[in-house]
Amino acid sequence: GDDGVTKDRMSADSALYVPGENKNFTTYLKGTVQIDTSDGLKVNTNSITYTRGTETAEIDEAVSYERENIRGRSFGAVVRMAEKRLELLKDVEIETFESPELAASNIRYAKMNAGTATFDHIANKIDLVSNVEIIVNGKGRNSDINANRVVASLVGADARSRQLKKFELFENVRITSTETGGSPTNISSGY
Repeated sequence: GDDGVTKDRMSADSALYVPGENKNFTTYLKGTVQIDTSDGLKVNTNSITYTRGTETAEIDEAVSYERENIRGRSFGAVVRMAEKRLELLKDVEIETFESPELAASNIRYAKMNAGTATFDHIANKIDLVSNVEIIVNGKGRNSDINANRVVASLVGADARSRQLKKFELFENVRITSTETGGSPTNISSGY
């Protein structure tokens, strides 16, 4: 950062550094690329183009990511570090866990799949678009959710305690919800 404090860290097997004006630069990172941001986002891939002027890392291949109790993968991504936003470009998979400890044990709370998605860390929202499928494994109730677009809202004081609060569903909404030992409830709607 301009104040001399390390804010975000990137590493790779090899890099090409192209200096620019006003301390800006572009870096091309290749081979076992890792990004660790100051707010706890970890991104792993094989190739990244990073532009300091916009604080943006662009990835055009398979990528995995995690932050405390949320993790997943996609094909292609744009990491907007200054805006604290992760744009997932294709074949998105996101898993959420009730705590980082349960994430380490692979005890999942919800799994979300979509064509594309944007995780806005500041707004505590995940916007999923195109053939969205969500499976929620709650205490005493499991739900299968399908829609063309979903906005998942998160709640929590910090990344460690962040939890799914609600889903707002748009277009071709189908929900199947089943209580343990009960029969399923089916819902279809436009919104």
